[in-house]
Amino acid sequence: MAVPSPDAEVAGYCKALHRELPAKVMDDVARRDTSPDSAYTAAWGDPAIVLRCGIERPAEVLDPQNNAAEVNGVGWVVDDRGDDGIRFISRYREAYVELLVPASYHPDASILVDFAKPVEKTIPKTVDD
Repeated sequence: MAVPSPDAEVAGYCKALHRELPAKVMDDVARRDTSPDSAYTAAWGDPAIVLRCGIERPAEVLDPQNNAAEVNGVGWVVDDRGDDGIRFISRYREAYVELLVPASYHPDASILVDFAKPVEKTIPKTVDD
């Protein structure tokens, strides 16, 4: 799992997000350690649901044809990868957040409820996409 190297401002947002992330997602999937330990990554369960903060702006966030969801004030691009699960990418935020959810969890956008409040609280909105 590659650890991003964000600039200082983005790093601050990611560190704040890391402190606000939930201990459990989807009601019973517990947070676990990541290796290497980083304020820019987090994981839950096995197989791991993986969050990365501070990624470079993905091209997907610029394409208006991509599927999107808004959950509790946070916009996300929804990249259904079939048997590999779903990749969610935050939109309109000062730092980009990627959430990879394996197919074994039968993911849908409802998982974003667990992440919307922490993202909304810690990463300011932008309209620069």
